[in-house]
Amino acid sequence: MINTKLNKNLKIIFTSITLTIIGSIILGIITRYGRMRNIAIFNSSPIVNTLLESMIVFIQYLTIKIYNNGKFTMDSIGLDCSNKKLKYILSGMIFGILNFSVLMIALYIMGYAKYEGSGFGHYPTNVLIDFVFNVFIMAIFAAVCEEIFFRGVLLNYLNKYKGKTFAVIVSSLIFSLPHFSRYGSLTALAYIFIMGIVLGYCYIITQSLYVSIGLHFTTNFLTSLINPGQISVIIIELNPNITSDQLSIIIFIVYSVINLITATALVILDKKIKNKKKVIDSIY
Repeated sequence: MINTKLNKNLKIIFTSITLTIIGSIILGIITRYGRMRNIAIFNSSPIVNTLLESMIVFIQYLTIKIYNNGKFTMDSIGLDCSNKKLKYILSGMIFGILNFSVLMIALYIMGYAKYEGSGFGHYPTNVLIDFVFNVFIMAIFAAVCEEIFFRGVLLNYLNKYKGKTFAVIVSSLIFSLPHFSRYGSLTALAYIFIMGIVLGYCYIITQSLYVSIGLHFTTNFLTSLINPGQISVIIIELNPNITSDQLSIIIFIVYSVINLITATALVILDKKIKNKKKVIDSIY
């Protein structure tokens, strides 16, 4: 009976990853062809990203149905329907805002960047609103769809297979790979890996994706509003001795330190919750 369960969990993980890779390759080919033919929707990054993220979610839905006798529930991907979901989402968003605030303060104290004001005083309002809308759409789709894939499915079923520590580490490594290909630096890889651990423990502790979705969305959204030298909502003046590429590396490093501290706190919290449960179980 145990072996059957283990095999089922591994099959879900393998199928999910395989179909996601195949789907991404096919969409990439279609996108390239569409751009060669100058088809408008394929020249829009927000639309292409939305298509990619939507495809990823559909694959997870399909995978769960395949291995669950044609049945699918939101609980099976970490989206429980409890009345705490709004509270969890807001908690994750507040968490993300605090992290971002610490980042901005750290950059200011270290002299790497200085806040210059809002982009509304530098760019036409309609251009800036369009920019914010595109950032919002990409951030919300990325947060929901990636959390369903990396935490709701991969971490969830890796946890059932081998335990939470193994699940958090492996799912975070897998989470890092596509982001590494996007940013192309070891610093970014380390940051994304640590961020994956934070998001993973948010799920482990709450047994729900809503905190990690809130945190993921807020982090993506706020950091995308800073775009030195291009359209940006938050205008910052760089230290003349550093380039925008160097600033990106500094941001990754500072965020990594913040998330490492956060991850350590979450691990300690998880252990305390576990020990508390053991005490309660021993009493009853």
